[in-house]
Amino acid sequence: MQLTLDLPEELMKDVQFEADHEEVSVEEWLKKLIARNVWRRQLQNRKPGNRPHISEVIADLMKDVPAEDLEMLPDPRELDHYLYGTPKRNSDE
Repeated sequence: MQLTLDLPEELMKDVQFEADHEEVSVEEWLKKLIARNVWRRQLQNRKPGNRPHISEVIADLMKDVPAEDLEMLPDPRELDHYLYGTPKRNSDE
């Protein structure tokens, strides 16, 4: 299906900025935005006993995060160090 949108110039600048930030085309960015909104609506309409486990929700939300961004995250075993300033457990860093 093909869709043509007539967006105000200011909104188009914002959309282009967001697409550039994610390093994708405007078309690809809009597809992702629509898919996220459809997914959220489907999730909201599920009955409480039929909802996905939180790990499935997190995995779905994280699937588009680039691997190099994930590698920049601190070691979760050092959580107390980053939150409370306790000594690091792993001395390799």
